Amino acid sequence: MTVPTPKQIHLLDRIYKSKHAAVMSSEWVEGSGKRTRSLDLPPFCERIERWEYARQPQRIKCIFDDHPRCSAVVAVVDKGKATSFLNALKGCTQ
Repeated sequence: MTVPTPKQIHLLDRIYKSKHAAVMSSEWVEGSGKRTRSLDLPPFCERIERWEYARQPQRIKCIFDDHPRCSAVVAVVDKGKATSFLNALKGCTQ
């Protein structure tokens, strides 16, 4: 794995701190109007489509259940590694 950029670290922290460590894909965009694009996926994260619902943990299923029209979520898939990584970064900065 390559060294994550500060922007990727910020985006990972943003997803990790959100409820269920996942956000709807409609919230994972930048820009406005015609000039919108989705943000890059940080390390330890994936875009999960609704058709993959059955294979996902309950924390991700909760987002799909709460938002029936949501077609995809961006979620931290390896929470253990993400936690270790973020804790190691916080240890380095203190």
